[in-house]
Amino acid sequence: MIPPSPDTSAVFFVASLQCLLSQTRPPDAVVDSYTSAGSAVPLIVDDPVFSADLPEGLLLWAAQLRRAGIDSAYTVLVHPTLPHRVPRTDREHRGLLSRVSNVTVLEAQGVSRALVVLNAEGTARVIPTAAVPSTPLGTVSASEAVRALRECTMEGLALVERLGDELPEDLRQAPWRDWQADMALGRLAENIGFLLPEPRWAASLVTACEIHSLLAPILAPQTLQPPEFGALLARLHAAAAAVVWSVTRAR
Repeated sequence: MIPPSPDTSAVFFVASLQCLLSQTRPPDAVVDSYTSAGSAVPLIVDDPVFSADLPEGLLLWAAQLRRAGIDSAYTVLVHPTLPHRVPRTDREHRGLLSRVSNVTVLEAQGVSRALVVLNAEGTARVIPTAAVPSTPLGTVSASEAVRALRECTMEGLALVERLGDELPEDLRQAPWRDWQADMALGRLAENIGFLLPEPRWAASLVTACEIHSLLAPILAPQTLQPPEFGALLARLHAAAAAVVWSVTRAR
């Protein structure tokens, strides 16, 4: 089985955590979702904010979060061109955050309390953060974000088919047709869907993670040639970020 990307692992983690915080799925069902996907349940190895008894499994840690008043979590895709900003942290943590492609934000009543960074081995580190209300400009609902991403991928597919060899090879060969058809299915997407308020969002959520993984190395997509393709990539990346932000927040 191909291991999930760091971004897909992060949305799986936050979907699981949302279920545990809201108690919309029994803990055993969350564990079963990881087991059937062939993934290990995340282990929290560093948490100076909520827990001193480490390492700690996801289920016990989530219970600690509930007792501490944490009632929501969401994932932010990290990139200089994206609109959703990571809440401020102490300088000692900024080096770590500069190297990750996403973070999970823990909230209490709509105000950030901590960040979580999940590494490739499935272990998580908690970082204190400033108390910041999460109301960025341009916020859309999960359904609106999913629809906008699908429309953007359809536009991208048409553009790729028209421009052909004018485009960079890696971007031309991206799975545009699968993206626009919501074809990011499979066991992992199904398991993530089981944890979401709307299972049908799962394919778009995984697609958004794939798009971010492809575009994250491009620091200024709008500068790519031809200009209409660069502009499309910038909008596509923003649409993917909106899906991740809004779907992982949904309850």
